[in-house]
Amino acid sequence: CPPCRAEMPGFQATYDRLKDQVVLFGLDVGPFFGLGSNEQGVALLEELGVSYPTGTTDDPQVIVSYQIYAMPSTLFMKPSGKIFTAIAGPLSPAEFAELTEELIAASKL
Repeated sequence: CPPCRAEMPGFQATYDRLKDQVVLFGLDVGPFFGLGSNEQGVALLEELGVSYPTGTTDDPQVIVSYQIYAMPSTLFMKPSGKIFTAIAGPLSPAEFAELTEELIAASKL
């Protein structure tokens, strides 16, 4: 999706800066929303030079379990697996970095 494409470079920049403090994982769920194929997702990662871990799923239960009803959706999860915050819609690089830093601080408590 165009918003996903737009926010991925900001995710990469934050990952490059904070990768020793967080785990960033990108999950391609676009095919469930009619937004391209898994192969197109892989091609996009290569085109954008994404190096943070990514994957895909063919299990629609993931969409339900994590309440992913918009594209893009970003979940910030504590080490315990509890969702710290969930954002439906695109994030600017600054918003993503700020939320990531808030998650790191909250995870140290």
